[in-house]
Amino acid sequence: FRIAINEHKVNINWSTDKMKTTNYFEVEKSNDGKKFKTVAYVLGADPAKNDSESYGCVDKIKKSTDRYYYRIKHIDEDGGVEFSEIKMLALK
Repeated sequence: FRIAINEHKVNINWSTDKMKTTNYFEVEKSNDGKKFKTVAYVLGADPAKNDSESYGCVDKIKKSTDRYYYRIKHIDEDGGVEFSEIKMLALK
């Protein structure tokens, strides 16, 4: 997945394999890279559509810290959970 800052917002984008069954995603953020809090819920693709494998959301940031950490929590239709890698965003 990718993160990019645009003014006071963070654009978060990711994609999945079309073969994965997705119920929903949770986008999680942390100030220390250890304790994460959900900042967005994103519904999975409509199974009737084959082209819905790209996802995204926007997170507002406050300059209360100089680093933010993000990860994506994937919840499949059977209740299974997978976490993405953790990405760090450093504010200038």
